Amino acid sequence: MSDSEITRLQSFARDSRNDLPARIRAIEDLSRLAGRDAVAPLDELWRRPRPAPNPTLVNWDPVAAERVVDLYIILALYKSGDPSRLAEIAPRVGQAGRILQGPDDELRNAAKVVRAIGRPEVIQQLIALAQKNNPKATANAVRTLQLLNLPSPPTGGPVNAFPELNSPVSFTIHRLGEELETIARLSAGRMTRITTAAK
Repeated sequence: MSDSEITRLQSFARDSRNDLPARIRAIEDLSRLAGRDAVAPLDELWRRPRPAPNPTLVNWDPVAAERVVDLYIILALYKSGDPSRLAEIAPRVGQAGRILQGPDDELRNAAKVVRAIGRPEVIQQLIALAQKNNPKATANAVRTLQLLNLPSPPTGGPVNAFPELNSPVSFTIHRLGEELETIARLSAGRMTRITTAAK
């Protein structure tokens, strides 16, 4: 690949005014066509200036779009022989928002990148993120892990693996009337017990 073509793809991927899927394709083309020679231009692309948040935009988040671009730069660097940025995936998953939808969705793109990389340490980092005391990061990590469709998923597994849950259960209520009276009393008037005559 010529230096001019590398520069063209790099410039296109850097420009936040370009369509996000087209920017991703430029990163993929750069990685595929340049091979190991892509590491330097990809690393330079990683250090690009980032747009500021713009709350006036509707259905678009320029900061989120840059996180998606980052994910594909990490993947392209990995494919080019540089795994040094793999630890940057989990923080971007933790920061992901819900504004981008469809093919631009941050977590779907994160799952696609993690699946393409296929390294267990990246999944371990997502599991560690899910255990943090940060509700947004935890939810994002769990959703990304679910989207990976792992053969032994860490979340959302079937319950039929527990035979005791398939056994019939029987029990007898002995003091239902007393329990209902206690509930009504503790509700401080919000509940009342209505009795009906037995037939």
